[in-house]
Amino acid sequence: MERIRRMPRWALALFVVLLALVLGISVTQPRTAPKEMWVAVMEDSTDAAVLKTTDRFSEVLTVVKFNEKVEIVRDMMEDKDNPRPYFRIKVRGITGFIKRSALATESQYQGDAKDAEAKVAVGASGANTAAKGLNSQNEKTLKETDPKFKDSIGQVDQMEAAVNEMIYGSPKEVDPRKGLDSYRAWGEEGQNLPPKSGSSGGGGE
Repeated sequence: MERIRRMPRWALALFVVLLALVLGISVTQPRTAPKEMWVAVMEDSTDAAVLKTTDRFSEVLTVVKFNEKVEIVRDMMEDKDNPRPYFRIKVRGITGFIKRSALATESQYQGDAKDAEAKVAVGASGANTAAKGLNSQNEKTLKETDPKFKDSIGQVDQMEAAVNEMIYGSPKEVDPRKGLDSYRAWGEEGQNLPPKSGSSGGGGE
């Protein structure tokens, strides 16, 4: 301490600046993704697909379920040379990529998972109901009490079934893998997607 006091003022000032820099570096931790996260979309959503690469139309390795816990391997936004809005995850022994927006840092169940209501999640079925300006409970009640409403909603349901048939090959069974295949096929036929041989994939570690 005595040696510091005897230092010239300019040297003391330099010492203080360097000390502040060292302390600042030591307390500033790099941004890192959490070690585990929860799936925040329904399994009928195309965002629930775990992909082989960060290409949106990549091969689907598996489909995660709502509120399923996954291990975060890497946040692809941290790639300085090629940041991408994906997490590299591991789930059920499978390692692949999923959209960042499909995961949450907290469980999607409020309180006790046995009897608690789930938070709002995105999925094909939920999106169809929300597009009507309703939730499933309100729709059910109105169908039971208003015959005209029931007929009108029946027509909307028929249109939804027709769209599902076109995209997923089934009026009710919505599989995100089939949906992505349909989108890919439309993109290729309309020349909106590059040929497979020219696609880089972008799934680097």
